[in-house]
Amino acid sequence: MSLSQQKYIEDTLVHFNVDGCKCVTKPQDPSIKLSNQMCPIIEEDKRTMQEVPYRETVGRLKYLAGCTRPDIMNAVIQKYVGNPGWSHWIAVRRILTYLAGFEQNYPTKIQEDNESAKALVSTNKYHSRTKHIDTVLHFIKDKYENGKLLVVSCNSEDMVDDIFTKGLYKALFDKHRYTGKFKMMLDLMISQETTTSDEDSRKQFEIS
Repeated sequence: MSLSQQKYIEDTLVHFNVDGCKCVTKPQDPSIKLSNQMCPIIEEDKRTMQEVPYRETVGRLKYLAGCTRPDIMNAVIQKYVGNPGWSHWIAVRRILTYLAGFEQNYPTKIQEDNESAKALVSTNKYHSRTKHIDTVLHFIKDKYENGKLLVVSCNSEDMVDDIFTKGLYKALFDKHRYTGKFKMMLDLMISQETTTSDEDSRKQFEIS
């Protein structure tokens, strides 16, 4: 199982006029070190940057990073939203172009342990029991034939989504819980909760 915000990403790219641009393969340039020295000092420069949707862009990217795109987490820097400079904006735009390239070049991958389900997508064979899913099936087949969808085989014991839908024996439950993508997602959620809790505690301390 995988989580995707493809539609949200596509809408974001269109909103910020990034779709169709030259893409990059990494969300940030390691040779560029962002700093407060890049923040504008002259009032005219500050007014120019107020015309740039920096805060909105960072907000959208932060939402993506926290939900389904941890690969951009380190690149999304919020500390400059109060007074961003042009270099900060270029760095944020780079993340968008990275997402654009990812959306253009990588099909959505579905792991499937049911060979019959795979055959329905990759062949033109039908039978009476598939009539009730014709509409959904045609949509999926269309995506598959256009290269937007990739269906790959996955052993049943490697189906991570079973942890959400089935009662598993301890060995298999622990395998899904402590390894792979599920562990990464859970660790990320725990990290966010801890960060939020620490921030709330800090604010409460400052108020008191």
